[in-house]
Amino acid sequence: MVWSCEKDLLTGELTGSIYYAGSTIPVPDVSLQMDVHKSTTDQTGKYTLRGPLGRYYLRAEKDGFDPFVSEVKIVQGSTSLNIYMTSAEYTSLVLGIVRGNHTGNPQVGVQIFILNPDGSESQLSTESDSKGNFQLPFVPRGERILIVKSEGIVIFQELIILTDAEYVLYIYLPEPFDFVDDRDGHVYKALLIGTQTWMIENLAWLPSVDGPAYGSYDEVFYYIFGYNGSELSEARSSSSYSDYGALYNWKAALSACPDGWHLPSDQEWQTLELFLGMSFFDTYSDGGRLDGEVGRKMKSKYGWNNNGNGDNSSQFNILPVGVRFDSGEFDSYGNRATMWTSTGSSEVFAWSRGFGGNVYWVDRDRHDLRNGLSVRCVEDN
Repeated sequence: MVWSCEKDLLTGELTGSIYYAGSTIPVPDVSLQMDVHKSTTDQTGKYTLRGPLGRYYLRAEKDGFDPFVSEVKIVQGSTSLNIYMTSAEYTSLVLGIVRGNHTGNPQVGVQIFILNPDGSESQLSTESDSKGNFQLPFVPRGERILIVKSEGIVIFQELIILTDAEYVLYIYLPEPFDFVDDRDGHVYKALLIGTQTWMIENLAWLPSVDGPAYGSYDEVFYYIFGYNGSELSEARSSSSYSDYGALYNWKAALSACPDGWHLPSDQEWQTLELFLGMSFFDTYSDGGRLDGEVGRKMKSKYGWNNNGNGDNSSQFNILPVGVRFDSGEFDSYGNRATMWTSTGSSEVFAWSRGFGGNVYWVDRDRHDLRNGLSVRCVEDN
């Protein structure tokens, strides 16, 4: 029913889209009526209603959906109104449990989302409870993308096809695990990050040790930050070694990883950075790259000077051990961590990744092959 008289037959229009509640997933074939004016949503959920200026009751309905009724006002020009409808018949209850892929322990407090058609996160979301259980009611049927996030990072994604009232999903998330280096019995922690399995602590393989005054392009050299001698037992008993592992010139770094693991290439680092939120373009840029604040996600929560700690949401746990420079001295303890890649850029330089004190960039730079840098190994495919 119209509540006000028409004025000189002036007209306006009401436009918008109808979506499933909590999302921008369109609902087609919805009938809308505003007094004598009618419309139907198309396959993208869009509608248009035209009529004289005034106030009306708008009703939207479709079999299997809860009807929508609201007062609307038609003004001269165009007014936009998006409508969200709920249906028990055309949606599914998505439920399941989230566990760790090594221990099988429940994963508590991880965020679970259904994506909108444009890839954005819908309001169809929940968190796993103390037993790892989760439920997502009223998820529109059809092909949907479900993602799981922890500490703001997407750690799981799956295409689910909903055809019934209930869909059960068991999710196994990556969690840190231990492995042993058979050469010296050292136990390392590692983690599947995206499609790659990385050591999440620095390599500590130390068959010999040298003071910082000695270096080479062609011969292997191993260092412990702050240690100036050549006695292995002394070097291995230092707190720097136990906390931060060893430093390697590039020649040593190329062969330092244990069997089944290798020194990552520049491209493998780029794959990691892309997964953690850096843009594709920036992964190929030189220098400090702030995109996605990947440095914040990779740096440890402690140990950095000048309020430079990260949040370690990636669990990569970069610590500021410093560098042995080709000038023959240690430097930047507490302010910098730099790691080799296996990708050389000339006869005297190779690509590296650096992390600075009070900044969240990741530095893609070339380092002199004589420098002593840290090593993180990645598992062979």
